[in-house]
Amino acid sequence: MQKILRLLLVLSAGASAVTWGVACGDDDSSAALRDGSADPTPTSPGNNSTPGNNSVFVPEPETRLSFQRPQPSQRFVFVASPELDSVAKINALTLEITSVEVGDRPTLVRTSPDTDTAVVLNEGSDEVSVVHAGLERDDVVHLPVRAGFNNLVLSPDGAWALTWLDPERASNDVALGSFQDVNLIRTAEGDEAVFNIAVGFRILDVRFDETSQRAFVITEDGVSVLDLNSIDRDTSAPPRAVSDDPLADAEADDREIEITQDGAFALVRSSVLEGLNLVALQGPSQLRFLPLPGIPTDVDLYPDSQRAITVIRDARQLAVVDLDALMRGDEAPARLIEIPDGPVGQAVVDTDADRAFLYSVATQDTRVVRVDLDTEQQQVWELRKPITGVQIAPSGRRAVVFHGSGASGNLDEPADQLISSRVGYTILDLRSGFAKLQTTDSVVLEHAFSVDGAWIYMILANGAYGARIVERANLDTFRVDRYPLASPPLHIGALPVEASYDFYVAQDHPSGRMTFFAITDEASKTVTGFELNAQIE
Repeated sequence: MQKILRLLLVLSAGASAVTWGVACGDDDSSAALRDGSADPTPTSPGNNSTPGNNSVFVPEPETRLSFQRPQPSQRFVFVASPELDSVAKINALTLEITSVEVGDRPTLVRTSPDTDTAVVLNEGSDEVSVVHAGLERDDVVHLPVRAGFNNLVLSPDGAWALTWLDPERASNDVALGSFQDVNLIRTAEGDEAVFNIAVGFRILDVRFDETSQRAFVITEDGVSVLDLNSIDRDTSAPPRAVSDDPLADAEADDREIEITQDGAFALVRSSVLEGLNLVALQGPSQLRFLPLPGIPTDVDLYPDSQRAITVIRDARQLAVVDLDALMRGDEAPARLIEIPDGPVGQAVVDTDADRAFLYSVATQDTRVVRVDLDTEQQQVWELRKPITGVQIAPSGRRAVVFHGSGASGNLDEPADQLISSRVGYTILDLRSGFAKLQTTDSVVLEHAFSVDGAWIYMILANGAYGARIVERANLDTFRVDRYPLASPPLHIGALPVEASYDFYVAQDHPSGRMTFFAITDEASKTVTGFELNAQIE
């Protein structure tokens, strides 16, 4: 019996006059993208707490991107088809579609831009399928994993994958398995294998270092460190504690663990800690505590793995932390910067210019504070709407500030009433403070920057307004254009560098639909039908 997928391929030349740029793909390890993709209910300024009183601590909520989306590899785009027990493999050069049979009910696909190997989690058959894709044929290896596992990540180089049970993604009708096991999958062609590793209680996240040599399993108990190349059998990896009281720390409203790119340290903040914990992830276990004047509400690492900044909202301070000095036990490992004006809650860092931009999503504050981390000079910029997130463009010259509803103006004015009733975003020049507000009928679901940082692309959908939109903003000229889609958009992402098209938008369609855009011309093409039913012959 051979399963043949009869595909309906619809290629329609797009009429939109637009030059499209390369977009950034999804990054599961990035953890906390402040992209404004959700519109959290703002908290009244009066609810902000001060350590030591009886008020409830109000966290600074951060949004995370969805796990499920098309996955681009070196030459292909993979899309899981759970009802067909297959993965659609789309050739990024020709848009030709091939159906690759995998296990029962594939739900997650993970790929690396450096290889054409895809790892597929088949929740219905408790296995992973390692797909070594080619132009002429695909080799598929099926490997068993623990029952109930429902989450999957792939190392940046594609050599390793990790799968585990995520209770938040589990349905009520699925029997839950172990809360303290991960399965490590070696993907090397001809040497595929699965190893079971016991870790701390309840896996919250998995990260890799920049070399893909080590993985870090973040649990309620701490961080389990996996030296990937040394694992050739089932084993255990007891967690390194990230707090003197792991149980109390795990119950914090918003514990945040950031791991340096070189994998040397984990930096920890939580709503029960008036300071930061720094944990050594190499060599002997060490934990250093940095006391601060209040509860930090955000922490961000520099790419050099040597520095971090953290925001102390109630003390109206920003701390610049030398991680090596803190671990050595130096007397003054942090420098405190007073923030007398403007919001203090979250921060994004422009590491090239050594500047931080402060804002708050826990209040209705509409301002952004620019802080020069060297000179400590500050500038407050007033925007026109409450802020839900800030994202600095790769170029560092612009930022995009995402907004919820509400406005800062005189609501007796018709223009301000209209602005207040809409959501939207602001393009902000980080040098001059010039800002352009763009209002929309729906929140930005996802966004991606072009590789040169000159463009940002956003998908918007709103059933009430019938909005099915891609918006494109030129970050040099501040021009915004919008383009309708045939179906509601779900995800946006980059295609491989060698592809004929550079950018895709996956859409909600019964048979599957993706629209592709190119940089060098103004054409777009839409593929529909890569999830059509199969016929057994």
